[in-house]
Amino acid sequence: CGTGAMTRSLARRTHFAGKATGVDQSPHFVVAARRFAQDEGVTSRVDFHVGDAHNLDFPDGSFDVVFAHTLISHVTDPLAVLREMVRVLRPGGTLAIFDGDYASMTYGHADHELGQRMDVALVTASFNNPRIMRDLPRLMPDFGLKLQEAWGDAVVEVGSGSYFKSFVETYAPYITKAGLMPTDTVDAWLAAQRRSLADGTFFAACTYYTYLAQRSVKPDSY
Repeated sequence: CGTGAMTRSLARRTHFAGKATGVDQSPHFVVAARRFAQDEGVTSRVDFHVGDAHNLDFPDGSFDVVFAHTLISHVTDPLAVLREMVRVLRPGGTLAIFDGDYASMTYGHADHELGQRMDVALVTASFNNPRIMRDLPRLMPDFGLKLQEAWGDAVVEVGSGSYFKSFVETYAPYITKAGLMPTDTVDAWLAAQRRSLADGTFFAACTYYTYLAQRSVKPDSY
C-alpha cells in the first residue's frame, strides 16, 4: 500500500462504509500511512500493517473487496500474490487490480532503433513483471476468478512532462547498474530527453488497465 494514498482516498469518500486495511513490507511506509491517516481524520476507517503480499497474515475470506494498485507489476511472484489476494477475499467478493502494461511504455527519440532498445532496457530495469496485465485475463479463471469489467487508460505527456520526467530521471541510472546498456549510451539518451523537455518536443506514453473480477462462490479449485 506504500504510504496508503489509495487506501486513504477510498476511506475519504462520503459513501464509504466499513474499514480498509493496507499492507506494505516497509515499516517506514506504514508509519507514514498511519500519520497521514491521522492528519486526514480517517483513522477510524483505515488500518495499516507491515506484511508481505506473498504471504498475507489474514484468515481466509477476511475481506469483501481486495485491491492491488500498481503492485503486481513489481512483486517477486505475481501468481503467489494473486493466490493470496483470492484467499483472503470472501466468496462472491470483488478483486480489483490496477497496473501498467509497462511493455507499452515508450519515449520519443530521433533514432527509433535506439529508442526501442532504450524503452526495453528502462522497463526491464524498473519492473519485475512488465507484461502481467496482458496475462491476468488468461490466468484469472485458474484462481476461481471471473472477470466482470475491464478498461484501459493511456497516460501520455507530449511537449512537457511531469510523471515521465520523474520516472526517467529516477530509473534510467538503473539501466547501467543492471548492465543492460553502456553508460555513455544511457547518458546520451537521457540528455536527449532533457533537451526535448526544455524545447517542448517531449513525448512519452504508457497504457494502464483496471480489472474487476469476482471470486467464485463455489468451493476453491485452484
